[in-house]
Amino acid sequence: MNTSLLLQDAYIDGAWPQAEDTVAVAHLATGDTVGHVPNLRAAAAEQAVSAPHAAMAPWQNFTAPQTDHVV
Repeated sequence: MNTSLLLQDAYIDGAWPQAEDTVAVAHLATGDTVGHVPNLRAAAAEQAVSAPHAAMAPWQNFTAPQTDHVV
């Protein structure tokens, strides 16, 4: 498996937060470690959940035809 294309960071609300430690990610078939991801705390998880909701607020009153040019 080529792991050179794997990102081993978290992207939350336009930023790449740093973690104090990481968690190993295992290949399901072999058990080999294929990478590591940040072990973020509860505050980062809450931000990761709330950020998309906040980003959606300005768009929720528009219809699909009004926003299709953005996509």
